[in-house]
This record gives sequence, structure tokens and C-alpha cells, in this order.
Amino acid sequence: MQYLSTRVGVRVVCGSGRNGACFFSPDGTARCHAPIASEEGGIAIAAELTISCIKADVGGFVGHSAIHPALKDEAGRQLEIARRRGMLIDFHVTACGDDLGLLMTHRLGIDNHEVHRLAWDVFDICTRVAKELKLYGAGQDLLKDAFSGNVRGMGPGIAEMTIVERPSEPIIVFFADKPAQGRGTCRFSACSPIRSTRRVW
Repeated sequence: MQYLSTRVGVRVVCGSGRNGACFFSPDGTARCHAPIASEEGGIAIAAELTISCIKADVGGFVGHSAIHPALKDEAGRQLEIARRRGMLIDFHVTACGDDLGLLMTHRLGIDNHEVHRLAWDVFDICTRVAKELKLYGAGQDLLKDAFSGNVRGMGPGIAEMTIVERPSEPIIVFFADKPAQGRGTCRFSACSPIRSTRRVW
């Protein structure tokens, strides 16, 4: 067996008789995945990738209509530090209305304390910037004074999923600020996973 050490466990070439790969999480649970062909024609080890999308309103630029560029710049600086330290694989900072959105990829799994702590710290730092700029409603989505291990229930919105990444893996993320109920279910049949190989989130 070929072992590959990672921060989330150990992956080995599947020893269950299947032509694929097993992923062993830290609790010992094994999950088998289909093989992924490497460029050399061999079998590559399947790697689980987590996509975390976390957003919060930390201050509006002219009411609720937009976000100040300084907030996006500061969020990008903080996430770049985390990427260089190896916590994140990649990231993208975006905004919808006055919501600051952090889209992050990593291998630490869903509801990971480190990733949620990172997002909370980024929002907290950006709230301080918003207060210095006297932006509207600075930090209004941060409902707690201190991080308690998970951002769920603390104000920020969150969506996460873990996938086994394919060679070509387009991901579509829809951001919305104060949409009506059910707005996200309209006219998406053309993007249905049943009809498309793309992942729709």
C-alpha cells in the first residue's frame, strides 16, 4: 500500500479489492472512491476537497447597497496569510449588497473549528475597519462577542460541502442578500445535477 499523510488523515490505495482509493479519516472511518487516472496513466489517490462559503454583513457602504473596497482588501490579506500557512488551498473574496463573502477551499472537512475561526476573525477584523470608516451597521451580523467553536448560530451565513475533486470541476455559487423565500429554487432546471455534470450549489 502507498501511504500519503495529510492534515485530515491518511489515504491509501484501496486494499478492499476494488480498483480505487480509500480515504481514512482520523476516526478510522474508510470511504472508497472511484479511481482517478494520473497523467502517467496510473491510479492517483482520491482526495477530498471541502468548499466553505461563509458570509456576513460587517458594514454597508452607503446604507445596505454595497461594501467598501477596503473591507474586501482586508479580507483578502487575512485569507492570503492562511493560504500561505497551508490552512487553505485557495480562496475568493466577494460581496453581494453589503454582505462580505468568503469562498474557501481546504482539506479540513465540514464544520472545522480552524476554518470557522478564520472566517470569524476575518469578519471581526473587517468590522474594526468598518468602524474606522464609519460605515453603516458595522458588525451587525456578528451576534456574539467571542467565537465559540463554530460560526453556526453566531450570525454569519454558511454553506459547506465536501467532494472528491474531478480533473475538471466547475462550481457555481449563488450569492443573495435579503432574497424572498424560495427565490433560489426558481428557473434552475437547466442547471440540474440530473442534466449536467457541473455541481450546483
